[in-house]
Amino acid sequence: MAATAKVKTVNYPSSDGKPMAETDWHAHLIMYTVMLFRGHFAARDDVYVSGNSFVYYEQGSPKKRLAPDTHVVFGRPNHFRNSYKVWEEDFKFPAVVLEYTSRKTRLEDLNKKLEIYRDVWKVKEYILFDPTSDYLRPNTLRGYRLVDDEYLNIELDGHQLTSRVLNMTLERYERGLIYRDATTGERILLPSELRAKQAEDLIREESEKRHRVENELEELKARLLRMQQPASNGHG
Repeated sequence: MAATAKVKTVNYPSSDGKPMAETDWHAHLIMYTVMLFRGHFAARDDVYVSGNSFVYYEQGSPKKRLAPDTHVVFGRPNHFRNSYKVWEEDFKFPAVVLEYTSRKTRLEDLNKKLEIYRDVWKVKEYILFDPTSDYLRPNTLRGYRLVDDEYLNIELDGHQLTSRVLNMTLERYERGLIYRDATTGERILLPSELRAKQAEDLIREESEKRHRVENELEELKARLLRMQQPASNGHG
């Protein structure tokens, strides 16, 4: 009887035990952007957003992986994953990648990662932000757009950079970023901010409605009083 061939199991870890980010600023940016993007695309079930989680891009090679600070994939379900394996995801790679860079990571961000994002993943837009101004000066925001398999610089407008893929304008503000709708210019809010705004709008609408009703009642009272007053007969 022939021996059954043993199938080798390949392990794809979901963590490497390394810290999530260089500084509190970097960690905050990762969490903030992921939450904001997830909220912004919540109505769509074909947009996957994640941050600092492994993307495996070659089956059978667990070392072929990167963990972008934030990445957005279009055309894939938005449920949570331990890691993202492109061969299980119809070979959909991230369309946009954001890295919150520093002097310690600059060589990897501008060489190894850039080359993989451009040549292997074909990331449409690669954006870097240096919140502590370690080396990207005076413009701490930088972006690349894939054109004919090459990365071209995305032109800055002052402190702003527009992502065509996301339809968002990223605006540098001190050590953080403000995200705006590229069409309307309105600031994109976190889900918690949006809920608070909706609650404020509802309270304001109810208050305005109450004031209108109160004014109408006052006018009605005044009209009734005038109707109840005896008419003047014109005699002194």
